[in-house]
Amino acid sequence: MCRWILLGILVSTSTSYAQDINLDNLTLEDLINMKTSVASKTETTTREAAGSVTVITKEEIKQLGARDLIDVLMMVPGLNFAHDVMGMVSLSVRGSWASEGKFSLMVDGQEMNDILYSGVQFGNHFPVDHIKRIEIIRGPGSAIYGGYAELAVINITTDSGADIGGARTTVTYGQMREDYGRRNLSVQLGKKFETWDFSLAGLIGQGRRGDGSFTGYESNSGIYTDETYNYSEGHANDLNPGWLNFGAKSDNWDIRMIYDNYSTTSRAYYGLGNGQPNGIKTSFRSLIGSVQYHWNIGERWKITPYLHVRRQEPWNTTSTQILQTTEATTFDVTSQRSKIGTSATYSWSTDTHILIGAEVYKDQAHIKNQTGISSTTGLPEETPFNLTGNNDVSFTGMAAYSQLEAKFDSILVTLGGRHENLSAPLGRSISKTVPRLAITKTAEKWHVKALASQAFRMPSVFNFDVDYNANGSSVIKPETTTTYEIETGYSLSKKSYLTLNLFSTEIRDVIIYEINSMGGDAYTNYPKVQTQGLEAEYRYKSKTGFTTFNYSFYQKGENSVGTYDVPGRKELLGIPQHKVTFLKSMPTGIPRLQMNPSLIYMRSMSSYEYDAISDSEVLRQMPAILLANLYFVYDSFLFKNMNLGCGVFNIFDEEHRYIQPYNGEWGNSPAPSREYVVRLSYSAYF
Repeated sequence: MCRWILLGILVSTSTSYAQDINLDNLTLEDLINMKTSVASKTETTTREAAGSVTVITKEEIKQLGARDLIDVLMMVPGLNFAHDVMGMVSLSVRGSWASEGKFSLMVDGQEMNDILYSGVQFGNHFPVDHIKRIEIIRGPGSAIYGGYAELAVINITTDSGADIGGARTTVTYGQMREDYGRRNLSVQLGKKFETWDFSLAGLIGQGRRGDGSFTGYESNSGIYTDETYNYSEGHANDLNPGWLNFGAKSDNWDIRMIYDNYSTTSRAYYGLGNGQPNGIKTSFRSLIGSVQYHWNIGERWKITPYLHVRRQEPWNTTSTQILQTTEATTFDVTSQRSKIGTSATYSWSTDTHILIGAEVYKDQAHIKNQTGISSTTGLPEETPFNLTGNNDVSFTGMAAYSQLEAKFDSILVTLGGRHENLSAPLGRSISKTVPRLAITKTAEKWHVKALASQAFRMPSVFNFDVDYNANGSSVIKPETTTTYEIETGYSLSKKSYLTLNLFSTEIRDVIIYEINSMGGDAYTNYPKVQTQGLEAEYRYKSKTGFTTFNYSFYQKGENSVGTYDVPGRKELLGIPQHKVTFLKSMPTGIPRLQMNPSLIYMRSMSSYEYDAISDSEVLRQMPAILLANLYFVYDSFLFKNMNLGCGVFNIFDEEHRYIQPYNGEWGNSPAPSREYVVRLSYSAYF
């Protein structure tokens, strides 16, 4: 009962405290009319943007006390997190599981999705202390961004050298119920020198997924193997980041290089039963770089040629423990995408813009050491790509896109599309064309958007390879997503704004991983999965602070993917139908000390779990979850440029778990228990 009393108290205080403390120079009008280019690559306000766009500022991240990117994105309508395999956690969007290639995550313009499976891993990974702002398209973005941007685009911009203005150090420590949650060190260096801006930012640390119990099981042979252990024991699920981000910019040049060395451990691994006491180490290493040149020709043309190179070693597992069983295989595969392209913007007038672009890319993968135990000899043997019969495979792709953006009085029309062609091994060619249309109208107090767009997800390296192994040929097809949206917003006062969005999404030829009838891996296209729903957000902003309150809901429509299904219910497995979030930043009466309560409520979710009594898996309804947090920020603590943040997350120590959103027989992963967090940062300006 006390948690619901606290909820009422927090909501009732959303407009209290009249003390004039300026937390952020942005007014509400500034926030709702903030310029963004994520939806169309030309600057418009968020109310005019050709998509459902959420913009999160550095101030909001700071006051939330976000421990990692999960905390930030959980405050966005329609976004949730779920458990995949081997302790990994990734994203769902508007009810749909989005882990493998269904959303694009970019940091300073660099795509972070891995090339082999197209996924992104979350949990003490990306450095939130470095983030300047995040732009999120809650919906398709393939027309501009290509094959990963099927359901959402997350575009992160970090602090520039001018923002840093010297050096900044941040130390974060979190203590959960049974063990530490995280202990991270972040360092930023940056300065602007006349026309050039330089920045260098790094993060090292250690973290844990949670400290509750994990129960996994496998039943592919019809015999269940129970794996139960506590996440705080040994290295059950470590989350250790290593990050370095260098940027150099001038009026024309934009140079970026990111090194990402994310290391995890898991006691659950394919083919290894009963857990592994020391944990199996899995690492995700990326070296990503790009060079862009912005060439302005007169007042109308802006041409940007660019080169991007991404070299990765995802899912790297080479432990000798893996070779204890004939079912397990080490994984040591490098991949690289080299992409060259040009985009050009022509400003026909101040209200009409034309965007055209083209790019060519090549994907390559090389098996360095993928070894398993031979079922015939009982000895270790290398396992090459099925597609080629050797250790190398490559793909080439070409894409072209265009967009017309024209404004007629207060109505903005955006019309565009993308065509992409992928030349896969064995002489197979795959083409996909997707259109988009957006009509937005704005007035002083309100806006309306009507959006219709298609998106796609191209199969990745191992989608093709596993498919070929299962079928003796490559028959896997791209996914195609069609989304319709209507959004409206209204200014209730000079300090408050309400937005409502209705959406309908259909994914066809859904790419699903499963175990086939022969007991082997397979990727299969299923006909369709549909979701419909709504998202509502209320924002209040004054000189004393801000309030955000949002609600999101979805329900499944037609669904042919059995592993996603929850019989007799309108939900999909592992993803809550209802989510409510609340964040309030307000003064305490003590100068420079700000109090920030936040809440996340998720209605009950469905989960498959292992039942030891019946020695079978059962479908259960998990209880609803209320995550209540309280975080304090003390600016100029002890010294002028020192800031202190401290608080507690999951105050009521709710048994929060990441649920597998498909019936994959991996059980549920514990999320953090109650965690006390302290963050100390110091800036030196020179």
